[in-house]
Amino acid sequence: MNWSKASAIAEILSSVAIFVTLFYLAVEVQQNADSTQAETRQAILSADQEFLQFMIEEPDLVLLRYKTHLDDIERVRLSFQLLTLVRMREINWIQHQNGILDDVTWHAYLGSVRAVLSAPQSRVWWKNYGVERIFDVKFISLVDELLAETPVFERSPHITAFD
Repeated sequence: MNWSKASAIAEILSSVAIFVTLFYLAVEVQQNADSTQAETRQAILSADQEFLQFMIEEPDLVLLRYKTHLDDIERVRLSFQLLTLVRMREINWIQHQNGILDDVTWHAYLGSVRAVLSAPQSRVWWKNYGVERIFDVKFISLVDELLAETPVFERSPHITAFD
């Protein structure tokens, strides 16, 4: 065998090795992306469960959203509850914008913003709190569009579901 044949065979083997390596790396990157998405969904689920558990332990906070007149303590409690939930969803929106959270999961979580901000006191909070100082402008626009097509509910769906 002459040197030119050996060189050609070596080049072919080298090309095959590079292709196999690139294929392996592509599979690894995809698995890493899938793992990151799964971890993100799990973290969101855990945060939601903690928030829901708190609402179970403090159901009066849910009812504050529908109360006609709030004293100062109730306003502070409700404000922090709404701030917590909307901030959680803003972070989810950022994750969605960055491709970490898929469309289906994001739209499912966006529904909680619609539900919570459909209450009368929640709408007052969203309108008057000064959200432009603390939330991303594009996220605010998204929520505003969502609320424009969402009616205000005078009673909690958690209560009317049993009517």
